[in-house]
Amino acid sequence: MIIISIALGIILGFKIIESPKRMIDRMMMVHLCLFVISAGIVVTVNRTFIQHQDFIYIDTKRAHPLTHFMAMGMHGNGGYYRPDGAMDDKIKSPVARNQANVRLIQDRFRNFNGLTNYGKFLVQKQINNTADGTFGWGQEGTFLQLNNPDNTKLNRSFIRKMFANQGTVQANENFEYHFIVQLAWCSTLIGLIGVVNLHSWKIQFLKYSVVGFMLFLLLFEGGRSRYVIQFLPIVLILTSVGSTRILMRIWRNN
Repeated sequence: MIIISIALGIILGFKIIESPKRMIDRMMMVHLCLFVISAGIVVTVNRTFIQHQDFIYIDTKRAHPLTHFMAMGMHGNGGYYRPDGAMDDKIKSPVARNQANVRLIQDRFRNFNGLTNYGKFLVQKQINNTADGTFGWGQEGTFLQLNNPDNTKLNRSFIRKMFANQGTVQANENFEYHFIVQLAWCSTLIGLIGVVNLHSWKIQFLKYSVVGFMLFLLLFEGGRSRYVIQFLPIVLILTSVGSTRILMRIWRNN
């Protein structure tokens, strides 16, 4: 929600700079009002539910600060790092916990020995963030179990051959599934090329949102394509527009 709000703010800022007398058109103002109202309702309902639910006890003092996820995003491939979580769990004070993570960020940045190496790390992390079209399917252990996993007849079906291996999700051992999904993901990314030269404020808003999410994954915990799922709807909207433009251009040329 924050990233989308920032993207919308940037669009509004450019609109005001572009035509300060007109400020913003009426339709854009309507969309802005609807967005603000919808966001307010979602945030209010979410906070109210959390404050009044009695399913679990939530101790906000034990929450990980943003600096925790930033420090984690600077280690290894930028993904989850269990020792960082263990360190935070041992520190009871929220202030001390945040300070410890700030020191960890500083140490890890120094270990890169300059902006050049840190830039190389971010390039590789971006590849890790977006390269896997399966979004990590089957890479989190064997916790995704199918019903009747030992059923020979079901295991021979097309669906199970595509998504599982002997009743258990195992994408790494299933070349057919990985190939087809990767092909679909590459087609999705190619479709984004079709919106590069579109300048309407709606498309610009979506593009800035995608860039914002990618920057977020670069600065914080990431390193795995499964994190793309959270802004995949925006990507799919853009690629549908871009793919349509590409196909129409090919059709006209033929």
